[in-house]
Amino acid sequence: MVRQVFTGSMIHADENGEVIFKESVTILVEDGKIIDVTENPDQQKIDDFHADEVNNLSPGQFIVPGFIDCHIHAVQFPNLGLGYDKTVLDWLEAYTFPLERQFIDQQFAEKVFDIVVKRSLQTGTTTACYFSCLYTEASVILAEKCSQFGQRAFVGKVNMNVPRDDGYYESTDKSIESTLAFIKAVEQIGNPIIRPIITPRHALKCDMELMQELAKIAKEKDLHIQSHIAEDRDEKEIVKEVYGDTTCTAVYDSAGLLTNKTILAHGIYLEDSELNTLAKRGTAIIHCPSSNINLKSGLCDVRRLNANNIDVGLGTDVSGGASYSILDEMGLVLHVSNSLFLTGHDNIIDVTENPDQEKIDDFHADEVNNLSPGQFIVPGFIDGHIHAVQFPNLGLGYDKTLFDWLEAYTFPLEKQYTDQQFAEKVFDIVVRRGLQTGTTTASYFSCLYTEACVILAEKCSQFGQRAFVGKPNIDVPRDNGYYESTEKSIETTKAFIKAVEEIGNPLVRPIITPRQALKCTIELMQELAKIAKEKDLHIQSHVNETKDEVERVKEEFGDTCTAVYDSAGLLTNKTILAHGIYLEDSELNTLAKRGTDVSAGSSYSILDEMRSVLHVSNSLFLTGHDNVPFDYKDAFFMATLGGAKALTIEDKVGNFMAGKEFDALVIDLNAENNLLDNFTDYTLEENLQRFIYSGDDRNIVSVYVKDQNEEVVFKESVTIFVEDGQIVDVTENSNQQKIDDFHADEVNNLSPGQFIIPGFIDGHIHAVQFPNIGLGLGKTLFDWLEASTFPLEKQYIDQRFAEKVFDIVVRRCIQTGTTTACYFAGLYTEASVILAKKCSQFGQRAFVGKVNINTPRDDGYYESTEKSIETTKTFIKAVEEIGNPLVRPIITPCQALKCDMELMQELAKIAKEKDLHIQSHINETKDEVERVKKEFGDTCTAVYDSAGLLTNKTILAHGIFFKDNELNTLAKRGTGIIHCPSSNINLKSGLCDVRRLKANNINVGLGTDVSAGSTYSILNEMESVLQVSTSLSLMGHDNVPFDYKDAFFMATLGGAKALSIEDKVGNFMPGKEFDALVIDLNAENSLLDNFTDYTLEENLQRFIYSGNDHNIVSVYVKVQFPNLGLGFDKTLLDWLETYTFPLERQYTDQEFAEKVFEVVVSLIAETKKSDIKAMKEKFGELTYTKLLTAGLLPTR
Repeated sequence: MVRQVFTGSMIHADENGEVIFKESVTILVEDGKIIDVTENPDQQKIDDFHADEVNNLSPGQFIVPGFIDCHIHAVQFPNLGLGYDKTVLDWLEAYTFPLERQFIDQQFAEKVFDIVVKRSLQTGTTTACYFSCLYTEASVILAEKCSQFGQRAFVGKVNMNVPRDDGYYESTDKSIESTLAFIKAVEQIGNPIIRPIITPRHALKCDMELMQELAKIAKEKDLHIQSHIAEDRDEKEIVKEVYGDTTCTAVYDSAGLLTNKTILAHGIYLEDSELNTLAKRGTAIIHCPSSNINLKSGLCDVRRLNANNIDVGLGTDVSGGASYSILDEMGLVLHVSNSLFLTGHDNIIDVTENPDQEKIDDFHADEVNNLSPGQFIVPGFIDGHIHAVQFPNLGLGYDKTLFDWLEAYTFPLEKQYTDQQFAEKVFDIVVRRGLQTGTTTASYFSCLYTEACVILAEKCSQFGQRAFVGKPNIDVPRDNGYYESTEKSIETTKAFIKAVEEIGNPLVRPIITPRQALKCTIELMQELAKIAKEKDLHIQSHVNETKDEVERVKEEFGDTCTAVYDSAGLLTNKTILAHGIYLEDSELNTLAKRGTDVSAGSSYSILDEMRSVLHVSNSLFLTGHDNVPFDYKDAFFMATLGGAKALTIEDKVGNFMAGKEFDALVIDLNAENNLLDNFTDYTLEENLQRFIYSGDDRNIVSVYVKDQNEEVVFKESVTIFVEDGQIVDVTENSNQQKIDDFHADEVNNLSPGQFIIPGFIDGHIHAVQFPNIGLGLGKTLFDWLEASTFPLEKQYIDQRFAEKVFDIVVRRCIQTGTTTACYFAGLYTEASVILAKKCSQFGQRAFVGKVNINTPRDDGYYESTEKSIETTKTFIKAVEEIGNPLVRPIITPCQALKCDMELMQELAKIAKEKDLHIQSHINETKDEVERVKKEFGDTCTAVYDSAGLLTNKTILAHGIFFKDNELNTLAKRGTGIIHCPSSNINLKSGLCDVRRLKANNINVGLGTDVSAGSTYSILNEMESVLQVSTSLSLMGHDNVPFDYKDAFFMATLGGAKALSIEDKVGNFMPGKEFDALVIDLNAENSLLDNFTDYTLEENLQRFIYSGNDHNIVSVYVKVQFPNLGLGFDKTLLDWLETYTFPLERQYTDQEFAEKVFEVVVSLIAETKKSDIKAMKEKFGELTYTKLLTAGLLPTR
């Protein structure tokens, strides 16, 4: 018998889901079972218990129940972070099943499962529901590992009997036999906390006979059951095809698999009838938010499940999920829930006639919108037929009939669109006007010329209008030459389709557009129909607009226009025909059979059209579903050159061009303390993918980046030459002679598994808010500012407090790979200067801003206009006197609502005189937008512009709710936007459509926005970029999801561009300064394991999705140790004046002296335990030389 006592703070949840907080409790445990929980310690009770062990929690510690991971694929651990550019069914075939087949090798299974169980226990998972694989022996090994390490587990041997080409399935008899053998083997382990669980993989992988037999076994043995359900829309449709018009729930139910011991993963697309069945059976759903987002499956509405009395657990779903930590998964629960809230979610829960206050109260809404008298709500308008090219003729020629009007006005106008400038001008107005009048979806006829048609499609994409854009086809000869040969018409149509696809916006789709039966030969119409079928495109044309037209068609073809189109194959359920005034009954029958719709014509205002037409248009709601996601290489670019572009610092960083500064990372997937293990040889691309998805800061020991075209470049072998922190040359493949001729002080050869990337650029971070990380995030922005932020910022009047916090802030940021940071300090000059000095002391490239607020506040946290200007100038001078070119002041008006126009204008003047950058906030919430409009009578962009604050050195955080004219202004001024996805989600501000910003030629960088952002790691923020982008796409927003390469660009070169320092940092181009990270996915304490060989791309993907700061093993910001080994190009007297005496004067600061001397003594003490060789290995050749030269190491 073992008795334990735990005393201290306790947190747990009760049966009603309420979280209970107890400041002081005593928990009595006997042989692992809780005997008693008493509030407040009772020493007599403790003594009487005669405990073998008493655990008194320290202040700051508290005890919580162990985490329960209800859905985790143990066999998929080696694939953590890989393949998230695919959807679930493709991902299974490309990654999952090939990996699972390797577990026929029991040694491989032993190796992987040993790590799996240790890792999940390490992250707090005390109970796990494991999917193993098809093989009994491997599944038993997993159960034995759980028993060995003491993890409570349900272990499932997977069942699949649907034949597959790769042989990864079993016959029905063998599947049943091996399941029984597995159950017996687990029972023989004899550990009551390890239980077998019946595991049919999915309804599509098992036939009905097998599922029924498994259900019988579960019933006989009283076992739990686990499987998957409603994870993907495609999956739902395939289930219907395989089992008849039914649901996956109905299939499982008829097989007897649904019990109160059944758990089903995902459940995103459950119908109401399915929810009812699951609730009756007591079956639970396991929410897997990380996996659902990574594989773009969907966003699960857990509130809907709860409302239907379904129990919901949480699962990491490795490796669909990129982390095996339930703690990470909890954060994603909040992300998904907030995303559903912010995007309005697709599902209308209820529409009730007449308000019912009790019903409203019971709904527990996050937001209640009461329409004012005179207001009402309608859907967006859909314009099913509009000739964009004819806008200049609006109001002309209405004294003519159709054919005369076409010849006199329409065709002469359309011929002018050979002039692309004319097309650009007209289509810019057309799309704006349509949106202005409420047209959210438009089906456009353009003109005969491909280039003009592409311009129209680009305008729709630019302004965010859902559109079908058609390049009209005419091959019937005309006297004015406005037609094409049949061959050319087909050729130009294909070219147009390709060009629209390359725009990459799923909202904008090409539509096949034969102008009219009288303008096309039957051959052309048949060829166009074939193209539409091959490409799965919509078709549009005209039909029966006038009696004259009807007669002419009969003369030409001997039949009705409908019959002509039908014989050509043009009538489908994706065809819309304009007008249809004179349709015969036979034509109506044909159109109904084909599912073809007829739409009324319109002016550019659908509202006007409704007024002028006495019937409602039945235009189709034309939507495209072809989302083409980026892959991890796109994300990589965003974190480097893309980020530099966003910050308008691409002249300083972002890639490796001559003259740029070297912001870089070296990545090492074998680094010390890394949690990635290399069990095989990975390609360079695989290693990048692994690093992005599953690496952390321990893998960063040096860096790599993207080119100017936002393409992520992967090089298996390069040599980078750096002199005084500046990149001199980048050579592909190693050239030993060139290296020898360079006479380097230090040669760094990356180990296998390591790689180098540019240093991360944090474009928006509030240094003063670090103590509040993780606090107050249940509030919205303005409430959060008043309750948490401003009270904290006032504390920085205490310089000792500022010193303490900023010392930690800068260290932490560098530790997580941030080589360049744009800091908001606070109102107080002295504290702001301390932050700048800390950046200089620790060698971080930084823009430090003393915040300006002159709008009076009750708490006194503001300055007068005069004082604000005076203290800003004082701060600038103090930063200049630090004398470190890496640390620059940045003009920082807090926000338009916190500064009056006079102050903003004066700050703009200072920025111009001193050639300084500017930073502020913009359009973070809808409430803020409304308040600015009320205060200034205009948009925030217009306010900043009139004050002179918008320049190509200005960066503005957030930018969620821009109007089109604001985007135009920002693009003209060259102003960058800093995307802060974590903050925007946490404060429920909104989801920023970065695609829209980029489409308007605005550079976008990335910011942690501490402490509204709950992490100071840009690596975590990159993952948030992908989650927000995917959420927008899944919620029906007009958005193509970003991939990890886009996020990577924003974090590196994108940030540099936004800051206008892309000439110095952001990628590895000769002439740039060497700001870099070395990434090592094998670093000590890494949470990534290398089970196979990954490509460099895969390692970057793994690092971004699943890595952390432990994978960053080295950080370079031009140089690593300020003043150490510097100035040796000078003679003694010059060296003393330039370096020594200015440094020694800093020792009037006793805290500074204490810190420095502590490091010095530590270094010298280290040398007593090591010989010279060991010291070189410890510090590296160059650092060792610097230490030796500086007199900090003995010569022998």
